[in-house]
This record gives sequence, structure tokens and C-alpha cells, in this order.
Amino acid sequence: MALSVESATGNIFFEQKGKKQADFLSALNIVKAIGRGFSPENAFLLLDEENFLQIIDLTEFGKTKKRLSSRRGRVIGTEGKIRKRIEDETETKISIFGKTISIIGKIENIEIAKKAVEMIVQGARHTSVFDFIRESSLSERKFEL
Repeated sequence: MALSVESATGNIFFEQKGKKQADFLSALNIVKAIGRGFSPENAFLLLDEENFLQIIDLTEFGKTKKRLSSRRGRVIGTEGKIRKRIEDETETKISIFGKTISIIGKIENIEIAKKAVEMIVQGARHTSVFDFIRESSLSERKFEL
């Protein structure tokens, strides 16, 4: 798989070598993740077939500029502490960019992180959100036994 970017236009070109469709789809998701604000290092986590990209459209929770800014701010928290804590407790990576919040991780972890983000965006108290994450993580562990 070869990837090139034409700097004058911003066009991205993929050249698929071989017949692995999964490689092509991974490359597309990596580019999409970088476009949503992830560092290349975090976007390359998508090369692992267990990791996925989930994008949440914040306009579903309010369309005004002030409301979007408020929603993003609640998820970020003071000095990024809320975002970082969600990442740590759900073993995901989160990027807040424009009108979206994107999550990279294993599907079961993405589901917990997504629900946590949606709870915060809808106005839930942060303590309630972290209680939810803790309970969800415990129930995941019970099923693994």
C-alpha cells in the first residue's frame, strides 16, 4: 500500500499493491482519523485489525456555535483532564475537532467511551459518567471469566 499527498491540492492518492482490501480500508480510516485531528501515531493504531474509528457528530446535540463550544468544553474538561480520564479508563484515544468527537479503540471500549461522551454532551454530571464507565468495565470483566 502506497500513500502520497499532493501538497499543492491536498489530494491524497492510494496505490494498492496486492489484493488485500483490508489494507486499503485501513489506509482510508487512517487518513480519516488524521483529518479528524488524531496524531499520525494514534491514527496508525487502526492498522491493528482489532481497532476501529467511531465519529460522533456533535450537531446532533445542538447546532449553534455557542452550544457546540460548550459541549466540546465539557468533554475536554479543565486542561484536558476529562478527555484524558475517559481515554485512560476506556483504553481509547479521543480527538475533539470541529463539530465531531472521534474515538479509536477496540469496539467494546469504543462503545463505553461513546456512551460516556454522549452522557457528558447531554449534560450528565462527570461523576455519574465515570461511575458508568467503572460499572461497564466491571461487567465486561465478569463476562471474560
